[in-house]
Amino acid sequence: MSAPALVQVDGLKKVFASRSPFGRARRVYAVDDVSFDVAAGETFGLVGESGCGKSTLARCIVRLLEPSEGAVRFDGTDIAHASMRSLRPLRRDIQLVFQDPFASLNPRKRVGAILEEAFRLHGIGADRAERRKRVAELLGKVGLAPSFAERLPSELSGGQRQRVGIARALALNPRLVVADEPVSALDVSVQAEILNLLKDLQAELGLTMIFISHDLGVIRHVSDRIGVMYLGKLVELAPADAFYEMPLHPYSDALLSAIPLPDPDAQRRNVVLEGDVPSPLAPPSGCRFHTRCPRAQSRCASEEPQFRPYGQDRKVACHYPLDQPEPA
Repeated sequence: MSAPALVQVDGLKKVFASRSPFGRARRVYAVDDVSFDVAAGETFGLVGESGCGKSTLARCIVRLLEPSEGAVRFDGTDIAHASMRSLRPLRRDIQLVFQDPFASLNPRKRVGAILEEAFRLHGIGADRAERRKRVAELLGKVGLAPSFAERLPSELSGGQRQRVGIARALALNPRLVVADEPVSALDVSVQAEILNLLKDLQAELGLTMIFISHDLGVIRHVSDRIGVMYLGKLVELAPADAFYEMPLHPYSDALLSAIPLPDPDAQRRNVVLEGDVPSPLAPPSGCRFHTRCPRAQSRCASEEPQFRPYGQDRKVACHYPLDQPEPA
């Protein structure tokens, strides 16, 4: 990365305690020893199937959840276990765009009041007139007319509600925006509008963004680099162009093969994964993907692959990456 790292995630773990039906205590490693950096001004795409831990990771980064182990450094400051008081000045710099725009907006408040709340909490604006002026400017940034300030969330479409959610995230001029599945609840026709809006805002405001999705087709439109998660682990990390040209991990290859092609005559190898994702309560030994991997060997069941540098600006956790001959 040419720009310095704004976000550094180092050995992050998030463990949840649970109990079996017989009362036995169990530990769920939702995020297990994940490390990556995000450069200032970069859009980092994080992808994986539902339940892989990517949303838990996002909430640890913005400190809606406290990590069990590891560090999250924002501009050099470790925020993983910082006190709420010491975090408060950083709240303006780190914002989250939620998956469900309806659930994340107070249904009893009008849009203007929702956006004004951030200004009031942080003492921005001399009076209500100035705050309302700022609200109108925010709405304009996300492509909504000032009159939307008088509407309730129930009076908006899904795309309009997500624009309000994005405006709320931008209200305090953050440096980092974590977008957690921001288009998964929207119609396909609206998804492109929101993705283009996020790209335009990122370029205009110089935002650093972590964009989370289960859909590599969506991730492709916004990301400079891509990380792939499987069952709590980061299994591949690569620049976006290199990743789409040649994935290294068999799981990445399977995700890419599921993206619909616009050309019906285009040829692409179809990768079908057998079985279901294992339970995080009892992950497989060795490589966690070996129970579904078409290239798995006996080594994969007993030896966990290290997440290691591989080629230029890439990392992979696989004993038999796809650029090597298929094992006999």
